[in-house]
Amino acid sequence: MGAIEMDYLASTDQELLGGWAHRRCSDSFRALIERYSGLVYLAAWRAGGDDAIAMEVSRAVFAGLAGLAGRFGRRPSLAGWLHGNTVAATRRLLAENRGDRANSASVRTAMECRQFAQADAWGALGPAIDGALAALSESDRDILLQRFYRMRSHNSLAAALDITAVAARKRVEQATTALLRNLEKHGCHTNGALTGLLAAGFEADARAGASLAGALVGPAMASIAAGGTKVSRFPSPGAAVTAGLAAAVALLCAGWWAAQARTIAAIEAEIDGMRESFARHESPPADEFADEPPSTALDASPVDWGLVARMLRQSRATSPVNPMARLEARIATMTAGEILAALDEIDRAELTDDERGQLQQRLCLALASTPDGHREVLDRYLPMIDRGTWSWTLGAHLGGWLDADPDAAVDWLAAHSQQIPELSWGFFPTAFYPRLAANPELCAKMLAAIPEDRRLEALRSVQIGQLDANELAAWARVVRDGLVGEEQTSAISWPVMSWSDGDGAPMSMGEVDDYLALLHPSPGELEACLLAAAAEGASATIRRAGAFSTVDAPQTRQQDKLIAWIEEMREWIDGRASSLVNRATGLGLAHPGHDFADSAALALHYHEEIRDDDLLIPLLERGPWDAGHRELAVELAGRLADPELRARFLDQYTSENP
Repeated sequence: MGAIEMDYLASTDQELLGGWAHRRCSDSFRALIERYSGLVYLAAWRAGGDDAIAMEVSRAVFAGLAGLAGRFGRRPSLAGWLHGNTVAATRRLLAENRGDRANSASVRTAMECRQFAQADAWGALGPAIDGALAALSESDRDILLQRFYRMRSHNSLAAALDITAVAARKRVEQATTALLRNLEKHGCHTNGALTGLLAAGFEADARAGASLAGALVGPAMASIAAGGTKVSRFPSPGAAVTAGLAAAVALLCAGWWAAQARTIAAIEAEIDGMRESFARHESPPADEFADEPPSTALDASPVDWGLVARMLRQSRATSPVNPMARLEARIATMTAGEILAALDEIDRAELTDDERGQLQQRLCLALASTPDGHREVLDRYLPMIDRGTWSWTLGAHLGGWLDADPDAAVDWLAAHSQQIPELSWGFFPTAFYPRLAANPELCAKMLAAIPEDRRLEALRSVQIGQLDANELAAWARVVRDGLVGEEQTSAISWPVMSWSDGDGAPMSMGEVDDYLALLHPSPGELEACLLAAAAEGASATIRRAGAFSTVDAPQTRQQDKLIAWIEEMREWIDGRASSLVNRATGLGLAHPGHDFADSAALALHYHEEIRDDDLLIPLLERGPWDAGHRELAVELAGRLADPELRARFLDQYTSENP
């Protein structure tokens, strides 16, 4: 059956899958493949380490989804199911097919997957994160992928799940904590940088999907058609892949060679004609090619911008003509009014996320170069800020406007900041942090334009961990001007923490010293930074071990590593603020990277000598994850000198349901 009238960009996974299951609408299923191509292909690539494996598994996973479409019920999202089955299928394929894979090499794609996958720390940590995600419950895996791959805001998640935004945020946090635990079980300690890694890594995967979809749709749909989509269970990749591989290879190769043959033949004919014309010293008649069809959709008049958007998405995989140069030439001739008219047409066209977004954002870039263009873009697409990558895109336009007309841009921010549900999710950091060192006065004005109760939220970004010395100095200045009280001291301590600066660890003790020397901190700021460093597990050297092991004894017992680190940290704190040593010790022992029993034993050891409840309270607030450690928690609670705290924690850990 042909396509039905529906908005594929706004359609839910359930609606798209229903369109395929009940009406065999191929466009619906095609939209699902395009939506999740980056997630599936790159998870398979990271697990298998090979483009051919990734192609085979991706086709098998989507074929399996097509066969099971009628059995998913009212599932709001397919992300968790697709990722879990992709990782499992890749592992099975590797186990079942360890022989010569030379024949499979013919289906390697021409996409830039490796550049996307290895661009940063995501390349190193991505496989471990995929494995830890696969070990989560499907509901936890799904909500993390909706948040970070689909880039949905908490408000959007709340609407999809029919819960409050607060509940959605809590579910994301709980799932992130569960993921962190899975990573730590396998020796991967990302600490507080995990959300930054997920956001940056899955954003890269989603962007890669625009290039991958064209190469996946054809083989996947061919595989579905070949199997009749009558799949009673998820296919074993060893069988499903082998059965359809020849057809996929033939489809890809035949299409490519046919396109190349047509292109080469046309070029050769044109060259022959030109040679003959030059030989006769003749010019071809002006109307000789008047009846020829346009070479691309961009040569038509008027331009069908919906067709152009689809063409751009498909061009890398299937077209012998790269339309980008033609697009750039066409856009260069357009006035602001023509660009706005084209955007209107694209907004109305029936397109997928990738098709619509790629062309919209390119036209917006051109519009920004016209008078008042940044304002036009921001006003037009502000309602879409919580969809796709628009938060980052609009942040970049605000940044460009700040460079061109800072007063007008700051006034716009002051007037519209309340309409932005999550300021720190791409939008404000994209405009703020690149200008921090060069123009701290402007950054201070930007922060002042945000309502006071949202300034702390606006500043929160993984980019904090990437600030150099000049930027850190500017950061402190802006924070001190824009925040007050506890919010100010809290934000001053943020650079010390485990933000995503590439190594997945907090500042070392030496780096904290450098930051404090730059900061000239008040007593409150000094306390906040030292306690944050202790709680985050700051190591003694700039080479951060992650597992708190010492550089000279990496093979010692975990408890010995903990003891060595705690002693180093206590000595370091004592030299800067001796009154904080016990509080810092308690916070350091409560770090989730430590075994509860090891931390409890050390806390009790110190408490025997120093009767200070600060040594015990952070561990009791963290609580044991293993029910077998509840007796230890009871022992810790029984040592508290404060009778109210002692009674509260004893009741918590002796009740049947703590």
